[in-house]
This record gives sequence, C-alpha cells and structure tokens, in this order.
Amino acid sequence: MQEFELIHRYLKPLATDAAAAGLMDDAALLNVPSGKELVITKDVLVEGVHFLPGCLPEVAAARVMGSNLSDIAAMGAVPYGYFLGAALPKIKESWVQSFCGALGDWQSAYGVALLGGDTVQASGVGMIFSCTILGLVDAGCALRRIGAQAGDDVYVSGQLGLGALGLAVQQKRIALDDAMLQAAAIARFNQPEPRITLGRALVGVASSCMDISDGIAGDVQQLARASAVDLEISMAGLLQALPGGMDDAAQKIALQGGDDYELLFTAAPEKRDMVQAAADKAECAVALIGKVTPPNHAEKPAVRWLNDAPDATKPPEGGFEHDF
Repeated sequence: MQEFELIHRYLKPLATDAAAAGLMDDAALLNVPSGKELVITKDVLVEGVHFLPGCLPEVAAARVMGSNLSDIAAMGAVPYGYFLGAALPKIKESWVQSFCGALGDWQSAYGVALLGGDTVQASGVGMIFSCTILGLVDAGCALRRIGAQAGDDVYVSGQLGLGALGLAVQQKRIALDDAMLQAAAIARFNQPEPRITLGRALVGVASSCMDISDGIAGDVQQLARASAVDLEISMAGLLQALPGGMDDAAQKIALQGGDDYELLFTAAPEKRDMVQAAADKAECAVALIGKVTPPNHAEKPAVRWLNDAPDATKPPEGGFEHDF
C-alpha cells in the first residue's frame, strides 16, 4: 500500500476537526478559545520497548493514545486533538485498518480528533509512533508538578502496579498464581485507562499533580524535586493502592515498574472531602499514601519511606528510566 493511499483511506476519516482541513495541508490551523490555555505533550513509543513485538493493532493504538491522554489528565485539561507520526515497516493493510479503527474508538471515547502528522516507511526496524496530543484548560488553572506545600496530603489514584505486572507476565519475567490478578494485569498493560475525569475534578483541589508512568518509586522523587519539598510515604498507605495477593517479587515490580497511568497528587488536609468528591465523580478510588514535609535545605528534595506495614517488602529504590 502506498503512503497517500494509507492516508486517504485510513487516516483522513479520523481528521474530523475543522482545524485539520481534511489533511489537505501540511499543517493544522488552531484557534485557542479565549480564556483557555493550550496543553501540549508528546510521547514516542517504540516496538519492543513500549509495546510488545507482534502485538495486536488495537493494543498498539491503546498504548499510543493511553500514555498521551494520561499526560493531559495530569494537567487537569480536556483533550482536544492529536498529531501522529508513524514509522512503519512493511505490514499488512489489515493491521493498519484495525489500528486506525482502534484510534477511532479512542477518539470517540475521549472527544479528540486527528489533526495531522506524518507517515514514513522504516525498513529494518520495528514500528515507531510519535504522538503529540493537545488539551485545553482554563487559563491559570492547569495542574502542575510544582505547587506541593508542607503539610499537604499525598494521594494516588486507582490500583498501582498492574501495568508493570502485565508486561512482566507477558515477557515471562514473572508468573502470578492468581489467575484473576494475572488477567487484570495483562488487560491494564494492553489497555491503559487515563484518568481524564479525575484530573478535571482535581482542578482547584490538588496543589500538584503528575501521572505515574515510570513507577511510583521513581515518580514520587520527581514530584519532590519539582516542588522542592520532601515527601514522607507510608508503605502501609501505599499497600492500599496495590493489588492484593502479591509476593515480594511481584510487589517489587509493582512499585518500581512503569505503565500505571494513574495520578499522583497532593492536596491540603482540609480538602480531603473535596478529594473524595472528585474521586466519586470519576468513579475512581484514591489512597492517601503520605504527606509533604518541609525540605531539608542541606540536601536535595528527598523521599522518606516509612516501612510501617508488616507485610510490605522493603521500601523501593527507584522507578524506570531509559538507559542511554
């Protein structure tokens, strides 16, 4: 299949917003509404790193859209549209058709549209997708990693570690005895669930926010550094957000692996009822896992792990990072 045939047949139907001009031009024209700010984020996903080789096209689409939409959720924004760059080897047209069909399902679910992008043929390498997604938020209201204050509570949403466990199971790095847990873990890795509704509900409530994409152990460090504060994380509180029935090996993967796409956020203690109301609105559980403490200016912002749970593994050392 030729490039322009692919674009016309499978990508043009996804370009439903007027800004895309039916993909007839090399760029899109955006009109940002008055009183709004544009949120822009980009993720690059590589076959064999961010999604498994030979995975279903629906899984590849979910990984592309889920990771980017999670960044929009963490800013408290409403998704608007996206640009997609795709480097593809020789593949069957049926794969492209299913991939674009899955993108269409995500567009319908989250109210976004394809605005443009590029496609190239890449011989000798796996698939590579570069996705830039745009969101809109009221001016001055975006959630940021900066803003956590001493005395704030620290929260996480949803269940942590399922995505990392799902990847580990499919890579045969671990076997889970609990069949239901294993199925849930694989499903979460293959189909991330960005917390758009929760992020929107936390605007004006959370003092800082970020998504958990590289593992809770590393991302709490990122939040501490961004806000120039120290964090005190309770292992007992954190275990409330982990799936039950895990041994030490599974618990370590859950704490240090990536692919959660949940939200890590802080809020003042007097806003606990508002946090719960936001969670109820989003139909998403939240767990109180610690507190923000004043920084020790003699050292870099730090995370202190309180090993206050008798059945917890030792506190984690860090999250996922690419090694260059």
